[in-house]
Amino acid sequence: MTPLEVTVVAVWLAAATTDESVINPTVIAAIVAALAAGLSAWLAYRSSSKANATNDRKVDMDEFKEAQAWYKERLAEADRHIERIRAQLDRVNDQLAREQDVSNVLRNEVRALQGQVDLLERSMTRSSRNVPSRMQKAPPPLDPTVD
Repeated sequence: MTPLEVTVVAVWLAAATTDESVINPTVIAAIVAALAAGLSAWLAYRSSSKANATNDRKVDMDEFKEAQAWYKERLAEADRHIERIRAQLDRVNDQLAREQDVSNVLRNEVRALQGQVDLLERSMTRSSRNVPSRMQKAPPPLDPTVD
């Protein structure tokens, strides 16, 4: 019932009462006041429920925004960490490339030296084969005691 309907009922009851009425006008006024109080209580409850629902939504929204901010901070921190790791990875890759270049240079030098060693070994082998034949044809050694 709306407050207007409660007023209409109160007026009707007041008009219906006459001197011959069994119902006391004070009782009627008390009944109307009780109905009005009940209606007011119900309207206050409904208004309070809506306000609480709005506050609950506001609290939920505040919690959501706090959680969102917290996750954004964690995400930004993770992004910074990933960037640091990428920078370290780039430095390691650069160092690896430099070390591979040095390794290739050293490997080429070892190959060149190995080639020289092989050449010297072949030369020594040829020389050692030729030395006995030359020794047979060689003049006798000089006697150091003879002047």
